[in-house]
Amino acid sequence: MLRFMLQKLLHKKWMVVCLLIGNILLIAIACSNPMYKNAALQRTLAKQFADHIKSEGICPHYLMLESSIVAGNTPAEDYLKMDELSDNIMSDLGFEETDDVQVFSTVKSSSKSIIGREDNKKAHSLKIASMTGLEDHVEILSGKMYDSKPTSDGAYEAIVSQTMFLQNNFILNEEVEFNKFKDKDGKKIVVKIVGVFVNSRQADDYWIKSPSEYDIECFIDENVFKEHFVNTEKPAMSIDSTWYLFFDYNKLEPSRIDSIVKKTNRYMEEYDNKAARVDGSAYLTVLNDFLVSQKKTVSTLLILQVPVLVLLCAFIFMISRQMLDLEQNEISLLKSRGSSRGQIIMIYLLQSGILAVVSALIGLPLGSFLCRVLGSANGFLEFVQRSSLNVHIDSQVILYCLGAMLVSAVVMTAPVIRDSKLSIVNLKQSKNKRTRSIWSRFYPDVILLALSIYGLYSFNDRKESIMINMLSGSYVDPLLFACASLFIISAGLVALRLQPLIVRLIYLIGKKFFPPSLFASFLNIIRSKGKQSFMMIFLILTVALGIYNSTVARTILSNANNSIDYSNGADIVFQEVWKDNSAFLVPTASYEVPKGLKLVYTEPDIKRFADIDEVESVARVMMGKATFDKKTRDEAPNETDVMAINTKEFGETINFDSGLLPQHINVYLNALSKRNDAVLLSMNYHSKQGYKVGETFTYVNEDGYIIDSIIYGFVEYWPSYIPESYVVNEEGVLDKTDRYLVIANLANVQSVWGVTPYQVWMKTKGSTSFIYDYAEQNNIKFTMFKDSMADKVNIRNNALFQGTNGILTMSFFVVLILCSVGFLIYWILSIRKRELLFGVLRAMGMKKSQIIIMLINEQIFSSGLSIGIGAVIGVVSANLFVPLIQIFYSTTEQTIPLEVVRESADLVRLFGVIGVVICVCMVVLGILISRIRISQALKLGED
Repeated sequence: MLRFMLQKLLHKKWMVVCLLIGNILLIAIACSNPMYKNAALQRTLAKQFADHIKSEGICPHYLMLESSIVAGNTPAEDYLKMDELSDNIMSDLGFEETDDVQVFSTVKSSSKSIIGREDNKKAHSLKIASMTGLEDHVEILSGKMYDSKPTSDGAYEAIVSQTMFLQNNFILNEEVEFNKFKDKDGKKIVVKIVGVFVNSRQADDYWIKSPSEYDIECFIDENVFKEHFVNTEKPAMSIDSTWYLFFDYNKLEPSRIDSIVKKTNRYMEEYDNKAARVDGSAYLTVLNDFLVSQKKTVSTLLILQVPVLVLLCAFIFMISRQMLDLEQNEISLLKSRGSSRGQIIMIYLLQSGILAVVSALIGLPLGSFLCRVLGSANGFLEFVQRSSLNVHIDSQVILYCLGAMLVSAVVMTAPVIRDSKLSIVNLKQSKNKRTRSIWSRFYPDVILLALSIYGLYSFNDRKESIMINMLSGSYVDPLLFACASLFIISAGLVALRLQPLIVRLIYLIGKKFFPPSLFASFLNIIRSKGKQSFMMIFLILTVALGIYNSTVARTILSNANNSIDYSNGADIVFQEVWKDNSAFLVPTASYEVPKGLKLVYTEPDIKRFADIDEVESVARVMMGKATFDKKTRDEAPNETDVMAINTKEFGETINFDSGLLPQHINVYLNALSKRNDAVLLSMNYHSKQGYKVGETFTYVNEDGYIIDSIIYGFVEYWPSYIPESYVVNEEGVLDKTDRYLVIANLANVQSVWGVTPYQVWMKTKGSTSFIYDYAEQNNIKFTMFKDSMADKVNIRNNALFQGTNGILTMSFFVVLILCSVGFLIYWILSIRKRELLFGVLRAMGMKKSQIIIMLINEQIFSSGLSIGIGAVIGVVSANLFVPLIQIFYSTTEQTIPLEVVRESADLVRLFGVIGVVICVCMVVLGILISRIRISQALKLGED
């Protein structure tokens, strides 16, 4: 049986190669999902930890345990329990522990200097403390490191932070006596301050609390502290202990994050009191944010791959069906000679299994390669060099591979189940029967199209709930993506019904005028419509999915970039730390604030930014809050945003699509510049509050300074202005809040409200990286900073955007490969089946050129019509579904109108490849026709 099967495969080697191509791609794409998902999510998780460290300045990758030894409580059970827990909690949670730091400290005690200095007579409230590994993480500014044993007179050597040393007015080698603490002999404990320290490295995860925060601790040697102060059997003094347990966030597995969060919360609930407390809030913040993005990423990437996986299964089924059509006589012969149905199915099942195993051996490494391709995706059909993903094959990947192999084997074997029961007699009888398929009798394609349209209507009606799910990160509804795929497939099948009607109509109109070649061509198209169905649906789906996928990819990335430009307003937006006289406004024991003294700022020189070579223009934008004079409008909102600008520099600096407004934004800026007290208001002032152009508008800042102005216009969109904000409340309802905006002249606002800190908006000539070096060199500190270019890079590096672009690009190529292979197979087999017909036509006097014209006409009304239908379906589906799908890729609410984006280059690539395939096909067909010998064809007919 095995030999028979191998001979069968070798006899149809080109069909087998096509089957292998389909199976390899199926297994590779199926395996690439878990490989990419795990690798991309792990990189995302590590990046979120790194970003948190960068933004907050504190490492979050630690677990904190706290416990106390209470004087008189024997034994110290809570402390012993937490000490034991600190040894195994990290492994239980699933962390790879990298370091642990234990901080001991006594309770605060009144203390005083033994020296009796005149300038330091007051008592101090201090602690004695120790810290694991302190020696390796400090730099001694003055003095020396403490000794590992007490001095000869029984004093404990200690080092203190610079802050503590200065605040308490200590000197080196000063001895401090603690009133509450006594040694075994009953003497008061004395600490000798021998050194002052700061952290040895600026960025050091060791310092959860910065050295300056230890402003009452005197640190002594850890072993000395444990030996002389810690007694768990008979505690003589109260001791607080804190454990900081660090883990390697680069080794975290995304699949275990949910379990880590649940276990951490359980520990925090179990240990939540003064005697014993577990706190993982530092890393829970990062992990909870990750879980939100993980849900969206995992479900979206899987859903995006489903259409191409379904298409691959259909391709495998089509090739298998083609092979069986050629082998029907062999199957019926086996059946007639006594082979059971089970034996025949087993032959093909074994054949399918061998092909699946061979495909897996190639598909698994190909899947790993595809993951790296996905990781380098920077846009649709766009790849860049970036750090490679840490791709590895685990049990989940193997499971996906086995699942794909099983599906492949079933799809390849399924066509033989029906044919395995036909003997030679049954086969001859079946060829003479005319039966209508389920597809032609019950119209499932029309039903599915109606369902997809209903789904579209339903999702449009539930936009608010979709946005709630998006903002809360609860889940991504797969039915929306399924509806889009269902619409494309069902619309293609419905169009397949219309194609014969269009061809028949053209045939009826022109049959009296057609030459013999066209007449024969139309007759063949009409009579062989069933045989062309698979080829035509592949062409339709290729073009439709190609256009749809490219539109989805271009739209989500383009709109993300547009949203960044709009919400930021300019290439770089920042606000410096301004110097002020606030220090003179705080009264002390020896200082009283003079009457009438107000907060005054020192305005930095903005010209120094304009002089930078990489800067094209700079604008000052003062952002503030105001309330209203209720005399003008009783219904006026309580608060509004105020943007004060210089119109000329603002117009030269902003990133803004003027198509968002009825007229170019410069028209509005010119109107604003005509009067110093003119203002532009957001459109909701007009639509919801009833204000009109020319009315007086009065607004007041928090200090009570009133500005009277004249309304010169209303704008619905404005750089950085968000008209509505959305928040999901505790009941899960999306609360929408209107935001109001007043745009005024900077000079007028500053003349009344004074010069206060404003933002600097900057337009650059290219890269924005220069600003970081400039700020560091000039020691510039920012209270807020936005870099549009950096934000766009982060979007492209986001696992969801990157995976979407990669998968859609991969799907695009896969669809083209399948279309090319399927197209060539169909036409080559079609020519070979029609060798006799072509021979007869040549014998009747038809020229070779006329036969070529006949084939070209068939291409036009089968392939050409399919391509046109696919293009229409792709455009329509993109226009209908992309605006809804875009919601899932919005990091915030969609402020500016969504624009469905298509690039002509994508269409050129798509139709270019299809055109090349058709040309290659025509060349192959021409060669095949030229090799047909009339005598052999006629002899074939006689046989």
